[in-house]
Amino acid sequence: MKIGLLAVNAKYIHTNLPLRYLRQRFTDPSQFSFFEYTTNQQVDTAYGELLCAELDVLFVSLYIWNAAWIHQVMSNLKKVRPQLKVLIGGPEAVSLEDYKSFYPWADVLIVGDLDHVTTKAELYALISTTESTYDVGCGEMSVLPFAYTELELIQKALFYYESERGCPFQCTFCMASEQNMGQSKPLELVFKDLKKFMDAGALQVKFVDRTFNAHKKRALDLLAFIIKHAKGETNFHFELAPHLVDADFLALVQSAPEGLFQFELGLQSFHPETLKAIRRHPDQVLSEKNIKSLLECNTAHIHVDLIAGLPHENLLSFASGFNRLMALKPHMIQLGFLKLMKGTALYEERRLYNYKTREYAPFEVLENDSLSGTDLHLLKRIEDTVEKMYNSHRFEHSLDYLLTFFMKDAFVLFRDLSLFRSIALSSGSLSTGGEYEVLHSFAKKLDLDQAVFKNLLLLDYLTHYSAPTAFYQPSNVKLSDSAHETLRLLSVQHYLLESQNSEPMPAKELLKKGQIAEFTIDLDTFVNEGTVIHHSNRYFVIKHKNSKHAVPRYAYLLV
Repeated sequence: MKIGLLAVNAKYIHTNLPLRYLRQRFTDPSQFSFFEYTTNQQVDTAYGELLCAELDVLFVSLYIWNAAWIHQVMSNLKKVRPQLKVLIGGPEAVSLEDYKSFYPWADVLIVGDLDHVTTKAELYALISTTESTYDVGCGEMSVLPFAYTELELIQKALFYYESERGCPFQCTFCMASEQNMGQSKPLELVFKDLKKFMDAGALQVKFVDRTFNAHKKRALDLLAFIIKHAKGETNFHFELAPHLVDADFLALVQSAPEGLFQFELGLQSFHPETLKAIRRHPDQVLSEKNIKSLLECNTAHIHVDLIAGLPHENLLSFASGFNRLMALKPHMIQLGFLKLMKGTALYEERRLYNYKTREYAPFEVLENDSLSGTDLHLLKRIEDTVEKMYNSHRFEHSLDYLLTFFMKDAFVLFRDLSLFRSIALSSGSLSTGGEYEVLHSFAKKLDLDQAVFKNLLLLDYLTHYSAPTAFYQPSNVKLSDSAHETLRLLSVQHYLLESQNSEPMPAKELLKKGQIAEFTIDLDTFVNEGTVIHHSNRYFVIKHKNSKHAVPRYAYLLV
């Protein structure tokens, strides 16, 4: 009997864990074939490969984002392989009252945790059932196998991993609120799994646990283990509840090597009425304080989430929350848009807030009684601008200067900038260099010190690029002896950052890692003190992308 497992992800880097657990338990290669695609791939690619595999049984994992894509594949496949037995599971499948009216190609709906199937007898009982629905029960995380093969550990860069299931909160918009908190994989097994990732040199391990720090001692033990065994290659991503961060957690983060941890903190909203409506009751002032403390540790990368489209959140209250968050200066701001999913409490309350959503998955909100369609479209533009200009960290100095001009009203800045960008985007997508030119043109229309802004934009540009642009033309510069000496000293600093096992690079080699340019203000004085001193200097600017680690300064004065 030939058994197939079909996983379809939203992105290439994503991972389907349930089917991998099943595969790892039953490893007879003559029986199991693993098929994994993304929704960006051609439907016919999957159809052809599944057709040629001549399978007897196919397990299919359905989610809100892949159901339409899978439906196209399976509708075609079942027409030419009517004898193929198809078993479906996953959140999208179990949320339907009558799955056969939506997916007539499916033969069996699996209810429960597929990883509860632990023996061949249980597997074949499931495969041979004549029932249209089969309840496999709830699995125990203590018997979960490691989800990845040795080959995948070599080939993949990002790995999804779960150590706990459920969520302690009851947010009305989230499917996880329907799961009870309490299932945990024993720490000794988690430690073994994490050691495999670190030994393999994985780039990132992303925990899918909904609230990593819900259980304090467990979270601290995990962080301490990772710090102790880290080899400098693997980064670990966790989702945190910011109000649960405390002094013990901060102390561990402070002691960690830089870049070891990445934390995603879900604020969702600052608006009290909104928080009450979605049954989320953290102390947001405490959350702000804890996010600031995490940032001050200077060891972890901090992402913070806001969601647009929640009940009672209008444009004014969203702008206020956006400004509060921007004032903290997290490394990344993730502006999400509410998806109204069947099975959530908010879906049942949708008429109360007059929600209108898209007709297709993932059923993103178009408007409600607090935000018009125009408002949400504006927030979409702002989200794209934040992603391209703030989260990219390619415009740090120039955006900081613009924020000062806009009196720290980040929402107004990104609103106006997003509208300005939309004009440029109307003729097609923007290259990264084009984003700099857009920001340059935007600033020209403002009553600010144009010379200062152009210098800061040039500094931002040269830390990443060196190609000619509208505001920068490279020139051939002859170096004086003192300039050569400056570069020689700089090469020692750069060498210490890059490697402890090689000789300092000569000045001419270091020049390949950056660009010499004329600036008309004293950059060090302005960046460090905020004071403008107008006079021309030549600076050597290191391209940030050419260095594995952050260099001490972006620019170095050539005397």
